[in-house]
Amino acid sequence: MKRVLLAYSGGLDTSFLVAWLARHEGHEVTAVTVDCGGLSTGEMEEIRARALALGAQERSEEHTSEIQSRQ
Repeated sequence: MKRVLLAYSGGLDTSFLVAWLARHEGHEVTAVTVDCGGLSTGEMEEIRARALALGAQERSEEHTSEIQSRQ
């Protein structure tokens, strides 16, 4: 089994890739979504839930304050 880090938008193409890589190829998929300020908390939760339902692994890290402090 390979470990895959996937830039995940939550759209059709990247959702297909999560499912394909996890279910068909048997890889451990970590889906990463970066919110640059355009997504609500609810939208981020929907994206997270979709990735997990498709087979992505649960991981959580937030660095919002670090990013904002560098601006």
